[in-house]
Amino acid sequence: MNYQSDTSSLLALAAELAPRSGYNATSLPNVRILRSETILEDVPVLYRPGAVFVLQGFKQGFLNGEVYRYDAEHYLAVSVPVPFRMARGPALLSLCSPFTSILTCILLLK
Repeated sequence: MNYQSDTSSLLALAAELAPRSGYNATSLPNVRILRSETILEDVPVLYRPGAVFVLQGFKQGFLNGEVYRYDAEHYLAVSVPVPFRMARGPALLSLCSPFTSILTCILLLK
């Protein structure tokens, strides 16, 4: 298999698991798939510890003058709660290709 067919297979699976816009639960605890056709700019968010793997489109986080871009080739890992300003876009995708990401949440046990 090559990168292109692996990506297509993963996107097809994500589309099956995330049939509607918004966060879609999976059978795995603390793993959700986000599907969105909405472009967002400068939205305040609080990221909890975890990782975000973008399959399609991109996100940018803004923190203390730094820009953190994550897309199909760059993931975001967060080890502590982080208050970001966030933007999300479709990159060069049409509305037929929604933003899709897989979010994992790391539970911190006390």
